[in-house]
Amino acid sequence: MPLFNLTPPCKLIAFPLVHRVGKIRRVAEVYCRKEGNERKGYWNAQINQLADHLARLGYPESEIERQLDAFKEAVRCELNRIAYEGHGTGGAA
Repeated sequence: MPLFNLTPPCKLIAFPLVHRVGKIRRVAEVYCRKEGNERKGYWNAQINQLADHLARLGYPESEIERQLDAFKEAVRCELNRIAYEGHGTGGAA
């Protein structure tokens, strides 16, 4: 095979979840309005949806976990900000 016909593997670079500020704020706002099992169900649905999306894009499991951990921390920070400003019940996800 000639060297010049070699095509390097394509690497997918998606927008990191931690930088999706609108998504982070929306999840935190909705999370604050829910209570009990509804809150837990909403949180799990959001995380599962994001994990499924990254898996469909071809991310390895280790990167999915890393992305989700960063997203969870960003939502926790937003929940703290909301609680500090007195705009919601706050609470960590």
